[in-house]
Amino acid sequence: MNEEPTYRSFSDFELYSPDQIVKIPLSGRSSISIWRIIAISFSVISFQIAYSVEYAICGSMMKSLNLSNLYITLIYSTGPIAGLFVQPIIAHYSDILRSKFGRRRPFIIAGGVFIIIGFAVLYYISDKLDNLTKSQRTSRIVTLGVTLLVINIAINMVQSPARAIIGDLVPKTQQVLANTIAAMMISFAGFIGNMTGIALLANIKTLNMHQITIITGSILIILGIVLTCIFGTEESLNEIPARVSPFKEMYFAIKTMPSPISQFAFVYGFAWMAYFPFQILIPDFFENDIFNGKNIQGNDFGMLVLAVSNAFGLLYLLFQPKIIEKFHSKYVFFVSQVIAMISLIVGCFLTNKYGLMFTYMPLGISLAVCNSIPFAVIAVTVPQEQMAVYMSVINIFVVIGQQLSQLIVCVGIMKLTNNTAYTIGTASIFAFVSACLCFRIDSSLSLTTYSEFDSRDVMNDPIK
Repeated sequence: MNEEPTYRSFSDFELYSPDQIVKIPLSGRSSISIWRIIAISFSVISFQIAYSVEYAICGSMMKSLNLSNLYITLIYSTGPIAGLFVQPIIAHYSDILRSKFGRRRPFIIAGGVFIIIGFAVLYYISDKLDNLTKSQRTSRIVTLGVTLLVINIAINMVQSPARAIIGDLVPKTQQVLANTIAAMMISFAGFIGNMTGIALLANIKTLNMHQITIITGSILIILGIVLTCIFGTEESLNEIPARVSPFKEMYFAIKTMPSPISQFAFVYGFAWMAYFPFQILIPDFFENDIFNGKNIQGNDFGMLVLAVSNAFGLLYLLFQPKIIEKFHSKYVFFVSQVIAMISLIVGCFLTNKYGLMFTYMPLGISLAVCNSIPFAVIAVTVPQEQMAVYMSVINIFVVIGQQLSQLIVCVGIMKLTNNTAYTIGTASIFAFVSACLCFRIDSSLSLTTYSEFDSRDVMNDPIK
């Protein structure tokens, strides 16, 4: 009678028996440890910290250069616009790359390097913004604009592969958990970014806080990329799929989107249309409407509201996997949009700063849901060789939603009403549309979270 072979793990995915070696990729396991999921997801914090540092330090830098709100808006628009063009290219080549370092990690590393280079330029010019001649001021503005464009392109080099590697490596039964962890990192980065912005505005004349922020942000970015690259062990493709040009591929991906992705994509896009005016206008709202033009106090409190909202979203995410075990993800998304709609409407009628903080705080749930559920849907729906492409497809809906919201609400409605509170509140219409679209989502799609970790997998994982 033959005895069953005993398997024992000596590495990330190699199981040895007395007479054979069986290679099991991470995604093929029944489960992996939560610490490994955190490590794989950690590069997400890199691109979000980069965004947060950019918004935190460049806002005060542009104010020091006396740039108008129009120019500030245009400069900030380079981020999503860069994503619209850069992410399809990165997604295309990361899906087909055959490298011993994997498909995603080379792009994550390259993007991280360019982010750090951009931060180095910001570090150099950040304390050279006072007492400038006209030509020096123009030079600083051009340098700042070009540097931010480079940083935004680099962020997008990291963003799509960082999302895709989670879908590639984490077992499908743990995708809700993994994308919830990624969303927690994004909320944490948003909290840190806004709290840093408050410190910067309080020290707007000394500006030495800029260097501290850049150094701290760079350390976190490097840490995130290193952890993902060490513990996110990828498999090389055996065959290169037949491919067309990146933008043709994106067109065909949109045209042939699996129904679960297309259903969530429109919900996701309208959800961002609802949230975006709040994110952009809230510091100016507190400065002009609540603090009567007191620049530092108003912006400080506006960013504090954003920070508290992110913290509330982070708190919610601790419970999201269990919530999705009990309720279908479409109902979770629906409730998040109803909450967003109520918060945005009620905020129109309040003038007390703490009442507004309490009212806007639940918007963090909407952001947290947006940053997790759609990506989990993609991860459980598409094969690995198309993962990055569909991560980029979903980003197109975000970018279009943000730009439409900026044009319709932040520019159009603002010009008609000349009232920031009503302008922010008007975006509740998009939350209502998003909530209604949730009922189009097919209930047969189940995002299964983990119930119990396989003790053998956890014990054998290098990260304890």
